[in-house]
Amino acid sequence: MTRKVHVQVFFSPSCPFSYPEIEEIRKAVAEFGDQVQYEEINMYERPKEAEKMGFYGLLSRIFIPVFINGQKYKGSLNKEQLSNAIRKALEAKER
Repeated sequence: MTRKVHVQVFFSPSCPFSYPEIEEIRKAVAEFGDQVQYEEINMYERPKEAEKMGFYGLLSRIFIPVFINGQKYKGSLNKEQLSNAIRKALEAKER
């Protein structure tokens, strides 16, 4: 049985930068099919979970936070970078 990698993204629905970035993240995640458990977290709908991860109110960056198996990736990850990070996490799970 293959273990899944958990990818979470936190976004603010009022942030115009969130949506194009989420689309790129979805494309990267789609490459891995059922090997990835993907979760988009609307900070307005789940504020306690966002606060637990260190986000309060609006995101003040031009990128959205991405967590892979609980590890935060800083900055904006392009599709290739995110795919590589997921691959690396999958390899670590198989060990």
